[in-house]
Amino acid sequence: MCFGSSLGTVWLRQVRHSASRRFCTWGYLSTVPEALRVAPIIKPLGIAEIVSRGISITPPIIVPTDLIVNSLLPVDKAYILNWLFKHAANVCPPTFFADEGAIPYFRIVERTRYKLYSRFQIKYRSGGGGAFRGSPVVLHQEAEIGTTNEPIWGMEVPGEAGPLNRLIRFDETKAMWVNDGTPDFLAVRAFNTLVHPLKWSHIGSRIEMGPVLGTGKQVFTQVYPTYFMYSNRSQQEPPRFQASEPLGNFSDNPYPPGPAPFVPQP
Repeated sequence: MCFGSSLGTVWLRQVRHSASRRFCTWGYLSTVPEALRVAPIIKPLGIAEIVSRGISITPPIIVPTDLIVNSLLPVDKAYILNWLFKHAANVCPPTFFADEGAIPYFRIVERTRYKLYSRFQIKYRSGGGGAFRGSPVVLHQEAEIGTTNEPIWGMEVPGEAGPLNRLIRFDETKAMWVNDGTPDFLAVRAFNTLVHPLKWSHIGSRIEMGPVLGTGKQVFTQVYPTYFMYSNRSQQEPPRFQASEPLGNFSDNPYPPGPAPFVPQP
C-alpha cells in the first residue's frame, strides 16, 4: 500500500508576521473562489487574467486592485503559496493497521488523512527468466483521491482523479498499478496564479511487482506529497518526504500532458 499525505512542514520561512501579511493571505484568497464562480458568466477569462488585470466584477464581487497578484512582491506570493500548503496538510496516517478491517475503514471514513491512497496486491507463479507462469491473480486494486480541509474556511473538499487513476497494466515480467490525482480545480487555479508562468502537476504513485522483482516491489512517486509505504499492514520503510518547497511540484511542462515520475512509459 502507498498513501500520499501532505505534512505541515515549516514552509513559512522568511516571513514577517505582520497584520498586513495576514490580511493579504485572507483578503486575497477569499476573493479567488468567488471570482472564479462568476468569471465564466462575464467572459471566458482565467483567474490569472482576472486578477492580473484588476478587473472589477459587479455584482457581486470586486477584485480589489491593491490585492491583485501582480502587485505582490515575490516573497508575498511565496508566502501565500506556502501558507496554503501548510494549512491544508493532512494528519499523518497510522504507522500500522491492527487488522484487515482497519484498512477499508481508513480508506472510506478517514479520507482527510490522505491526499492519495493506493493498494495493490497480486499472487502469481514464477516461470523461468523472471516471467509469470500463467496469469497473475489480482487480490487488491484500490486507488482513491483523498479530501483536503480547505485552509480558509475549513470545509472538506474532495480531490479529483487524474486520467491515469486506476490504470493497471501487465507484461511478461511484472504488473503495475497507478494512482493519479490532484486537488480540486479552484485550488489548482489559485496555485497557478501565484506561480505563473509555472503550473501545477498532478500527484500520484505507481506500484510495480512481479517475478522480475522477486518478492520485492518498485514504487515511483511524484515529488509531493509525502508517501508512506506499507507491507503486511505496517510501515516497513521510512516515508518518502515531499519536496522541501511546494514550488518543487510546479513546472513549465506539467503532467498532464507532460511527464511525471509515476507515469509509465507508453
